[in-house]
Amino acid sequence: MLLKFSPMKNNTKLKKISNWSDNYVGYTFSLPSGYSCPSADECLSKADKHTGQLKDGKGSLYRCFSASTEAMYKQTRNQRWYNFELLRKLDRDSMVDLISKSIQTLPRNVNLIRIHVGGDFFNQAYYDAWEKVAYNSPDITFYAYTKSLNYILESKQYLSCFPLRVPNFKIIASVGGKHDDLIEKYPTIFRSARVVHSIEQAKELNLEIDYDERLAITSNKDFALLIHGTQPKASVRYSELQLV
Repeated sequence: MLLKFSPMKNNTKLKKISNWSDNYVGYTFSLPSGYSCPSADECLSKADKHTGQLKDGKGSLYRCFSASTEAMYKQTRNQRWYNFELLRKLDRDSMVDLISKSIQTLPRNVNLIRIHVGGDFFNQAYYDAWEKVAYNSPDITFYAYTKSLNYILESKQYLSCFPLRVPNFKIIASVGGKHDDLIEKYPTIFRSARVVHSIEQAKELNLEIDYDERLAITSNKDFALLIHGTQPKASVRYSELQLV
């Protein structure tokens, strides 16, 4: 049994990569939102595995768009849970083997993989596995947004096997998690992306908005992401959007 990936051309935002580059042939990999996100805070949302019913976390300021997608589309929800069930009981080396074999089934010209349109690095072994896969696949660019910043720092213990900073493994710290303090504490390790509710807010923060993954893939600077998707009326972000 192998993991399931999806072509980027099936994703409304990710297919815009072709607007600024013809060099990438990309796929995405996902896990169930919330359930695989141990460090989520401001965006913690979960779609029930069986019913798709959405539940927001106690500290949520806005609803996770990926969780909303899982609530709407059973096929998406099932695929992400299928991946999660295959991975979460494995040790690091077994995960490396499974991920690697699964990638080998993709078209040979694939050179870009977005890790986690939904989900996050759910434990240390899983983070280390993806970093090792990237290290073993230098012709593919891997990138991911994550709030699991503690695992990145802990991976220093894995240095005897390969360098901490794998050039083709691009990590963006997603602001709004339980470990935001690490972003300021380790500025040479983390670059960040912050969700904003308007273009004006991004300007106030002196952040460029990434509309098409260009900054995520090619830049080393912090940037903003414009909030999208339907927000619950009780959320902070819903109130902010009414003022825009």
